[in-house]
Amino acid sequence: MCGCDRKALAALWWCTNGPAWVQALGWEEASAAAGGDGKQQQQQQQQCLLGEWDGVGVGPELQGVTLIDLRRNNLQGALPPEIGDLRHLRHLYLGDNQLQGSIPKSISQLSQLCILSLRGNNLKGDIIPELGCLTALQTLSLRDNHFSGVIPPELGQLTALRHLFMNNNILRGPIPEELSQLEQLEQLFLSDNELDGKIPESFGQLINLEELVLSGNQFTGNIPVQLSDLVGLVRLELDGNCLSGDVPPDLSALSNLKVLHLNSNSLTGPIPCELGMLSWLERLDLSKNQLSGCIPPELGQLFCLELLILNDNKLIGGIPCELGRLHHINLLLLDGNHLSESPPIVGGKGLRQWQVSQRKAFLNSWSMVDRLSHLETENAQLRKENDLLRKLQGR
Repeated sequence: MCGCDRKALAALWWCTNGPAWVQALGWEEASAAAGGDGKQQQQQQQQCLLGEWDGVGVGPELQGVTLIDLRRNNLQGALPPEIGDLRHLRHLYLGDNQLQGSIPKSISQLSQLCILSLRGNNLKGDIIPELGCLTALQTLSLRDNHFSGVIPPELGQLTALRHLFMNNNILRGPIPEELSQLEQLEQLFLSDNELDGKIPESFGQLINLEELVLSGNQFTGNIPVQLSDLVGLVRLELDGNCLSGDVPPDLSALSNLKVLHLNSNSLTGPIPCELGMLSWLERLDLSKNQLSGCIPPELGQLFCLELLILNDNKLIGGIPCELGRLHHINLLLLDGNHLSESPPIVGGKGLRQWQVSQRKAFLNSWSMVDRLSHLETENAQLRKENDLLRKLQGR
């Protein structure tokens, strides 16, 4: 291994309070050797070449460090600029530590880097545009930090990227259209930031996308109908934004979808009956919008559904008896609407929570009591009636 690798590792040790690390076999001696000479330096160099340091891996023929994995190792302080001297590095895992400061620009010199994980630290400042130079990158995880500023459009140059996690930071501004160039992307997590503007229609080009999580931001406008082109999508979470307009019926084309969260927006119009075509759906949350009309009976075709959350809308009419086919349901929330009829006998023994605000609905659900382990009601009188029914049935 070349001397620049040893010096870079020594700098990482000293700049991140190496003596306080949890696992540090080989690091302290080798770091001391980096500043020495003679036999001691040669001996420690050989130790490094054999990959005996904790969290360090070397490539074939020991040409250089290819892996650093120091996750959950109590690293403290800032990343040194010497990190960019590890020219053979392919995997860098520094997540779940106490790193501070910003990402050094020299990291853009790691042309072979495939995985960069800095998640779960106290890093701050801008996400540097120089990351766009890491064209071999397949995974970029910057989640759970304090990064601010905008998402640099240069990230659109990472055409090999498959996993992008920047959730739970303080990012602002719109999503750059350039991210639509990441055609290999499978996971995109931008939730819990301060992003705004519209969700790009060009996201419909991300044909390999499986998970799109944009919740907890300030996005406005309609849900792009182009998202229905993402036929491999398994998870779509747009909740906690300022989205308006209808729920696009075209989302029924997402035949692999298991999770659909559109709650806590300003969506209007009816619940599309076409959602009943999402045969693999397990979680549907449309609560806390302004949806109107009746609950479509087609939702009773969602035989894999475990959570159906429709509370706090403007829904009217009865509760379709077709919902009684949902035998895997364990959470059904319908309160905060204007529903008029009693609920059907829904699900089996797995139903843990049923919430409905109508007094009549509760009284007419007598035969359902022995199927419930928990019943939430909105006033003390309904709770008393619940206890009475249980006593009458010998509970």
